[in-house]
Order: sequence, then C-alpha cells, then structure tokens
Amino acid sequence: MALGGAFAPRAAPRSQLVGRLATGRDRDRAWAIGAALLVVAFMAITCWWVSRDRGVPFGDAASDLFTTVSYRDLIERGELSELWRRSGYYPPTTYLVGALATFAGGLNAAAPVLAQNVVYVPLLGLGVYHAGRLVAGRQAGFLAVLFALGSPLLIEQFHVFMKDAPQTALVALAIWLVLASDRFERLPASIAAGVACGVGVASKEQFPLFVIGLVAVVLARGGWRNWRGLGGFALALAVVGAPWYLVNFSELGDYASAGLANANLPGRGRPPLLSLANLSWYLWALVNAVLFVPLFAFAAVGVVRAVAGIAQRLRDAADRARGDVRLELLAGLLVAWVAITLTPHHDMRYAMPLVPYLAVLGTGWIVGLPRPGRRVATGALALAAAATTLGISFGVGPDMRLGLGTRAANTTYGIPSANEVTFHADHNFAVSAPRRGDDVLGLLKAMRRDGVTGIAWSFGDGPIADRYFDSQGVAVFVRFADLTMFDLLTGVVVRAGPGRQFPRAGSERWFRAVWNVDDPAHVYLMRRAAYADEPPCMRLRDGTGLWLRRGSGDVPGAPPYCPPGFGDGG
Repeated sequence: MALGGAFAPRAAPRSQLVGRLATGRDRDRAWAIGAALLVVAFMAITCWWVSRDRGVPFGDAASDLFTTVSYRDLIERGELSELWRRSGYYPPTTYLVGALATFAGGLNAAAPVLAQNVVYVPLLGLGVYHAGRLVAGRQAGFLAVLFALGSPLLIEQFHVFMKDAPQTALVALAIWLVLASDRFERLPASIAAGVACGVGVASKEQFPLFVIGLVAVVLARGGWRNWRGLGGFALALAVVGAPWYLVNFSELGDYASAGLANANLPGRGRPPLLSLANLSWYLWALVNAVLFVPLFAFAAVGVVRAVAGIAQRLRDAADRARGDVRLELLAGLLVAWVAITLTPHHDMRYAMPLVPYLAVLGTGWIVGLPRPGRRVATGALALAAAATTLGISFGVGPDMRLGLGTRAANTTYGIPSANEVTFHADHNFAVSAPRRGDDVLGLLKAMRRDGVTGIAWSFGDGPIADRYFDSQGVAVFVRFADLTMFDLLTGVVVRAGPGRQFPRAGSERWFRAVWNVDDPAHVYLMRRAAYADEPPCMRLRDGTGLWLRRGSGDVPGAPPYCPPGFGDGG
C-alpha cells in the first residue's frame, strides 16, 4: 500500500458522482432559464406599456416612426429598390423591421415597437448572457442580463421605436460571437460574428465604433493568424453591411455634414474637444441617464477589478494565450468611449451600446465573492434593476438626485446634467409611465368616423416639436387615422393611404388648390392656451388645448367643431 493510501479520501460511489454532475447541469440550466425569463418579463412589460400609452411620439421617436411608415408605403407600392436609397441619415435595417411589422400587426405605433422588442431583446439577452458566461460562468451570464435589462435608458428606448436600442442589442450579439470565435479559429462562429457586425453596420453608421477595439485585441492576441476564420468574418461583414453604403456612396458626405451641423446647433452641449467637460460628458450620461448611480457603481467596481486582474494574469503565458477575455472587453469599452467622446455630435443615447460591456464587466466579479458577499451583491443588483423598472416603466418612486453645485440642473433633451448624480427617477429621457391622456389619435379617428377627410394646422399656434404635440408625431397619427394632412408651415401633404410627401409650392394659389375652406370634410386645428372663452375639444397635459373649425380656419365667429365623444373641455 502506498504511504499516503490510508490518508487518501475515499472515492465516492458512482451514483453520488452522477448526482453531483446532474446537480451541476441543473444549476447551469437554471441560470439559463432565469435569463430567458428575464427577457420574457421585459417584453411582457413593454406589451403592457404599449397597450396603455396614448401619447404623441416626439423627437427622434416620431421621426423614426415616420420613416418606418414611409418604408411601409414603399413596400406596398412595390418600389423595393427605393428602400436602399437615401433614407434620412441612417441605413434601413431597423426601419425595415418596423415596416414589415405593420403588415402583420396593422398600421399603428404598437406594431413597430413590439417587433423591435421581439427581434432585439432576445438578441440582447443572448449576447450579454453568453459573453458573461465566457467571463465567469452561467451565473455571471444571468447577472449580466439582469444588469442590462435593468438599465433605465434601455428600458425606455424599447418603449418607443428608435435605432439605439437595436444597435445596443447587435453590439451585445457581436461581442459574444467575436469572443466565441476563439480568435477566429472557429469558422462558423467567425462567420456568424461577421453577419452580426454586418447587420449592425447596416443599422447605424456608428456601430463599428463599439466593436473595433474588441476586434483589434482579438486580432492582436492571435486572431490574425487564423486566416480562414478572419476571412469568413470579413466576407460576411462586407456582404451584409456594405450594400447600403455602396448605393448611397455619393450621399455619405452630405450625411456627415448634416451631423456636424447638428452638433453645432445652439444648446446641443458640445464642449471644446480637449476640455474636461468633453472628456467627462459621457460619464455624466452614464450616471444620470444610461445607468443611474446604483448600476454605475457595479460597473465601476467591475472595470477596476478587471483592470487589476488583467495586470496580474498577463504575466501567465497560458492566460495570455487562451481563456481570459476581459482584456478584449476592456479594449472594446475604452475604444468605444474615446470614439464617442471625439465624435462632434453628443447625445446621451450614444452611450447605450456601452451597456453590454458594462453589464458583463459589472457583474462578473460578483460570482467570485464569498457566498455571503455574493448574496448581498446579487440582492443589491436585483433591487437596483427592479427600482429602475418600476420608475421608468410605471412611473413609480420619487426623484432621488444629489446636487453637486449651485447651478440649475441641465434638462435639455439629449444632454445629461453635470451638476447632479441620479439615484432614481420616475422619468428619464423621452417617456416614463404610459401617457394615458392626450389621446390625439383617438380624436383623429373620431373625426374620420364623422366624415372628416383632411386636417390642417399652423404650428405658429404652438411649438413645432415638443412632448405633447410633435409635428412628425401628429403626422404619423394622421396617417394611422386615414386622413390627409396639410401642414401650413412646412407645406407637407401626407395623404390618406400609401402616398409620397409633396413639397410646398410656396403660393396661396397652390394651397387653395388642395385646401377647400368651404369643405366641411376639411378641419382646421388650433393649439393654444386659450381661445375665445371656449372650452377646447381636447386639453393636453401641458395645459394647452386643441380647438377645431370646419373648413373656414381661424375665422372669428366660425362655429366650433368636435367629433362625437369629445368636446367636454377635458
């Protein structure tokens, strides 16, 4: 008998070994199922939210929904080649998802939003879960999904139809697939990563900024040697991502010029390039909009621990050659941060694609804690995610902000405040709890049922774009109500049924040709704070009201009009 034989641990019976293995597999399966349930719960909340919301889309949400409806019209008319031509400033993929959804779900605002959730939320969960699993196991993957789906700005952006949440989901998917390619050694994963990056590039021009650092480190750590996988990645990316850029190559300079012009608009908050204000701009965006303080704290701890851990692990040749992917994640995060900081046009939404990196790094460290610490950290993360969900989706909870100076906080749309830090908020950026009042679409549909065919208004009566009566948002609702709209300020005509926009001719004669003041089927709308001691047909939440006149417009003594079911002043 060997000298240590008497002291060696007794071998466990085979049945016990099988039981332990089964328990491990069950535990792994439980984390994966838990992540899937988080995705399903997130989409269920969005379905509820959309079913209750009645507000007019505004800002970029209105613009993107308007473009989506125009894409539907192109498809309905069979003008498919036009889908790849100039479509605003962005490639068409996200718009196509929304446009195709309207054929299945009807011509309404809910169909594109729900399609965006059905397509992109699972991709986000899949990417974040598997990236977290590669870093620290399946529990880390579950926690990363909890972090990502609990981030406030992402919750909000999946309640409206915009491009930033889909781009974030595609960044998460690309991160996972690039890492899963094992530095482009695995050909199928490499091709899949190329497809994911191609779809991302075909969705928004800024997409490469969020993956280029990751890919660069993968190449530097041996990926450049795997020519087959690298070639498959590059070919798939080019085939999927390049067509729109080739078709619109002559217009790309105009898009860039427009972006620079927007960056220089008054109030856009673009600080000098090398200033501390510019270097910290997206830090404030993370603290006050994208994450809030609790999730930001998890991310900060994770990034610091990852940097410290890599400094030690890089001394080990085995780790340097294979296994630890935190260096790739840190590089992707850092390069993306620098890139959006250097980009002239700043908007807090542009920091959203950082969330997949922050979710993985900000939760992977929890798994390595002793059991008591792990439980406390997991509970705190769950509470933070639950709080942001309650605040952003349901409007529950008070604003909890800590002021850092005497200046008033900056509340400009798209610009974070540098004078406070946000712990919790019941309203973040564009929307919060469902807007149950302001049923402008219901008013328009009631008018259509009452025989009205056309509507006009002049935005001299109120702001062109705001949270309550946005020009493009109302134009989309006019389209949903099967009306024809005559915008007296811009001269845009939005016809009932599939149709183009027609530019303003710039003459009163032209206007009279399309607008009949004696036609009772044409209604003129005025938005004002008050009008002739009359109650409005509808009162909006900002205190302004909507008054209607048949045909004659704003003529003194013209009788007021409201469709059945409206006109009680409320």
